[in-house]
Amino acid sequence: MRMGFRVVGVILVFVLGAFSLYMLRHAYDQGDLKKASRFLYEFKPHGQDKTLVGLMADKLGVTEADVSCEGEILSRYEGRIGVRCEVRPETQSSEQKRVFLLEVEVVGFQYKALNSEAKNLLQDGIR
Repeated sequence: MRMGFRVVGVILVFVLGAFSLYMLRHAYDQGDLKKASRFLYEFKPHGQDKTLVGLMADKLGVTEADVSCEGEILSRYEGRIGVRCEVRPETQSSEQKRVFLLEVEVVGFQYKALNSEAKNLLQDGIR
């Protein structure tokens, strides 16, 4: 009888430990997603007075509030987040269906373009 309780106890401790590690990883992932989003909304490229989201809004002819950015984890261990920015669907016209794909490295706060729209934005914005 006691052996049965020990086995159940060991299994329970193992399951709780695994669940705790899963929740901890989830919390770090959410933090990385928030950091990447905050980076796009606050970072101003060299020589610019507008943020990356501000440059996107200007290119699309909308306000910064109309630009929506969503992140997706590309690599948990390297801290790489893929971010997709576009005009919110409720304020989008046919000519504004452009999407900017960027990769943000939250460890070193570096970014790079993943599609031609984002490359053009960065080239035009840095000049």
